[in-house]
Amino acid sequence: MIPGPSSPGPKLQYFQANDPSTPVQELRSIATTSSCKVLLSSLASNVNTPMDTLEILSRHDETAVRMSVVDNPSASKEMLEELALDEHPDVRFALAENHNTPAHILYMLLDDENPYVAMRAETTLERLKTAFGPDFGTATDTGEETNLITLLIAEDNEFVRSLIKRSLNSHHRILVVSDVGDGKSTVSDALKHQPRVVLMDIGMPVIDGVAATRMIKETLPDTRVIMVTAREEAEDINNAFEAGADGYYLKTSSLSELAQAVVTVADGKKWLDPGISSTILRKCLSRTSVSGTEMKASTPEEDKTSLALEILSYETERLFNANKISEALAVCKAGLAVAIAQYGRDSKEAVAQLATLAELHYIKEDYRSSESLMLQAIRNREDLLSNADTETDHLINFLGKMSEAAGNYQQAELYYSWSLRIRERLGEVEKVDEAKDKLSSLIAEHHDTQV
Repeated sequence: MIPGPSSPGPKLQYFQANDPSTPVQELRSIATTSSCKVLLSSLASNVNTPMDTLEILSRHDETAVRMSVVDNPSASKEMLEELALDEHPDVRFALAENHNTPAHILYMLLDDENPYVAMRAETTLERLKTAFGPDFGTATDTGEETNLITLLIAEDNEFVRSLIKRSLNSHHRILVVSDVGDGKSTVSDALKHQPRVVLMDIGMPVIDGVAATRMIKETLPDTRVIMVTAREEAEDINNAFEAGADGYYLKTSSLSELAQAVVTVADGKKWLDPGISSTILRKCLSRTSVSGTEMKASTPEEDKTSLALEILSYETERLFNANKISEALAVCKAGLAVAIAQYGRDSKEAVAQLATLAELHYIKEDYRSSESLMLQAIRNREDLLSNADTETDHLINFLGKMSEAAGNYQQAELYYSWSLRIRERLGEVEKVDEAKDKLSSLIAEHHDTQV
C-alpha cells in the first residue's frame, strides 16, 4: 500500500524514491531502512538509483521489486542476464516483453522452460526485427550484441540531460558511457571513453559546443558528433558543420527521434533535423501570407472558383488568427483541392495553397510535413526560387550534402540543381561553375540511381 497523507515521512520517501533528481545518498538510505514493497519497487525503477543498490534490489525476495529492476534502463547487462535465470516466471516474462531488453537476452529466453516466456520473447524479437531490420540483435558467441553504440551526452542543463540519458539508455543499441555539463569535461571524457557518438549542446560553459566539437574531431576523427540545440540560425548551422559535426538536432523535436538520429549518425550517415530543412526551404518560397492575398486568381464575377478560393482563404486566415491551426489546416486542404481541380497541380493558385499548408504545419512544429509540402511547391513552380539569396544557397548546399551522405542521391541532385539556378540568377560565375561540376560529378557517380 502506498503511504498516505497520515504518514508524512513515508510519503516523502515515496516521492523521493520515484524522483530521478533525489541525491544518491538518500536513495541508499531508503533502500536500507524500508521494507515497503511499493517503495522498494519505485526505488528499483529509478534511473538514479546507484548500481550497488540496484544490484541488491535485483536479488530481493519480492518478485515485484525484481520486476521493477527489469524496467530500469540503468540496469546492467549482468543484472539482466541474472534475472533471465530468475526462478519466478513473472520476472522472466517481464524481460521477454520489454522491448529495451538486450537482444542476446531475448535470444536466451527463446529457450525458456515456460512456454509463455518463450513465446513472448519470440514475439518481441519479431517486432524488433520488423522495426530495425532482419539482422536486429544478432547474437555472438560471447553473448554480446553487435553494433552497440557508446554515447557521451554533453548538456549544461542537468534536468534536460537526465531526460535525454533516460530516454536513450532505454534503446537496445545505445549505451550512455558519460554525461557532462560543460565543454571542457566533454573533451576530456571523450578522450577517456572514446564514444562512438557525442551529443553536443552548442551553448555550454567553459568551452562552447562548436569549439569542443573541433577539438574532439581533431583527436578522434571517427567519433561522430550530433549538435543538440534550440538554435536554428544559419550561422550556427554553418559553424557546427564546419567544425566537423555529423548531425544537427533541434530540441523542439520529439525525444523519440533522437535515438533515430544517434543510430543514423553512428551507422555513417548524416542527420539534419527536419525543422532545419523546413526553415531553409521556407526562405526559398515567395512570401505567401495565410491571408490569401496571393490566392486570388480572378474576381468573383469572372470565376466562381476564384470566389470559392477567396472564401476558403479568408476562413483559413480567420482560424489562423484564432490560433485554431488544425481547423485552418482542414480548410486550407479544401482550398488546395479546389485549386488543383480548377487550375491544375502546377498552377500558381495550387502552389500558393501548398505554401500556406507548409506554413501551418511549420507552426504546429510538424516539420516533416512542412518540408514535404515545400518541396512539392518548389518542384511545381521552380520560379519560387527567385527570392533565394546567397545565405539560402549556402544552406541548400548543406541539404544537398546531407542527402548525398545519407545515400538519397535524387534528393541531393534536386538541391544541387536549385543551388545552380540560384547562383545563375545571382550572377556568381565561379560558384556557377562549382555547382555545375558538383552536379555533373553526382550524376556521373550515381547514374544508375538517377531517374
